[in-house]
Amino acid sequence: MHYGVVHGGLEASIPLDLAAPDGSRVEVDFAIDTGFAEEMTLPPDIIDQFNLPTFRQLTLTMADGAAYDGDTYVGSQRWHSRVREIEVISVDGDPLIGMRLLSGSNLSIDAEPGGAVTVSELAAR
Repeated sequence: MHYGVVHGGLEASIPLDLAAPDGSRVEVDFAIDTGFAEEMTLPPDIIDQFNLPTFRQLTLTMADGAAYDGDTYVGSQRWHSRVREIEVISVDGDPLIGMRLLSGSNLSIDAEPGGAVTVSELAAR
């Protein structure tokens, strides 16, 4: 399970440990964005720190309709007790977790400042 908190602006987030190629670890707080269909975004400075290999370029359409051209990278993340290969999109701004990473999970949010955020794995079907 992954645990997080709802911040004062009602933004639900969870912290995740990211592992750099040199073995060092950094904890990053990720906002949960249920309107984001991909797996994860990170700012370019964190992607540079982890020396992730480039995967492809893509165009994202943001909630306000603006188009954003960005690079994607291959990363790995421990998620529900397993390491998964994921696609990380380089975006200036706060790190996000999207619905593709949350697929196969139950998301529970107590939608008030200081509320609990829990992401648990769905039972195998």
